[in-house]
Amino acid sequence: MNLLTEVLHAIDNKRYPVMNQNAVNGLTTAGFVGYPLHPAKAGVDGELYTRFCEDAKTVQRQLGLANFSELDALFNYIYWQEGEEEGES
Repeated sequence: MNLLTEVLHAIDNKRYPVMNQNAVNGLTTAGFVGYPLHPAKAGVDGELYTRFCEDAKTVQRQLGLANFSELDALFNYIYWQEGEEEGES
C-alpha cells in the first residue's frame, strides 16, 4: 500500500497522502482510529483509503499545513520521536 500511495502522493501531494505505518500512527495520535497499523494492499480498499484521505485532510487543515508532504514529514517526526522515547525506557 505504501508504494501505491507514494506514487499518488508524488503525482499530487495536495490530494493524496502517503498511507504507511508512520502516517497511521500520526492519525492515531491525532485521534483518528480504525486503520491497520501496517497497511497492506490486501487489507486496504478504496473506501478505507478515501476515509484516510479525508481524515488526513482534516489534520492538515487544522494544523495549517500547505500540503500532504508537510503532514507526512510531521507524521514521520512523531513516529521516530515515539520510537526514540520507547528505546530510552
